[in-house]
Amino acid sequence: MTSFVHLFFATAMARKSKSVEERTNQEEEEIDIDLNDPETEKAALTIQNKYKDFKLKKGKKSASTST
Repeated sequence: MTSFVHLFFATAMARKSKSVEERTNQEEEEIDIDLNDPETEKAALTIQNKYKDFKLKKGKKSASTST
């Protein structure tokens, strides 16, 4: 079991370092987002609400396990 965990993390770290190297070698892509677009605002609100729900559920779960 321990060797599997070590192998898993070693593989994950190798992938991470490779992706970091690839990112530094590539030119950064400029992303142009229209912040005044109503669809952008709608998407931002949806993401914020999902995150708030996640935090609430996480808080309830940790509160129930600590009690």
